[in-house]
Amino acid sequence: MFAVNVRVNEGNKARIVAVTISLPAPRATDITVKWKTVSGTALDRGRNLDYGRRYGRVTVPGGSTSVQVPIRIRGDRTPEVDETFTIEIEGGKSGIITIADDD
Repeated sequence: MFAVNVRVNEGNKARIVAVTISLPAPRATDITVKWKTVSGTALDRGRNLDYGRRYGRVTVPGGSTSVQVPIRIRGDRTPEVDETFTIEIEGGKSGIITIADDD
């Protein structure tokens, strides 16, 4: 199981983006894993929040290959460099989320 790398424009206000968690091939039965966000250069705490920290369990139904999880991106009007954070998948491959500055 792996998280798909995503590049999103920051924008000027908070919004939700969908991050895809995928299997390489469908399975006959449901598969459930834990996942969480981990800060890189993008921050999930303090005064200059870039995204909302999330964690949980996600189930990919049998016969399917993917499911999406919502992540809140906090846009602003401050010029800055692109920033990243990671979606870690228990027993799987992490995905990198890049928040591209558009100010």
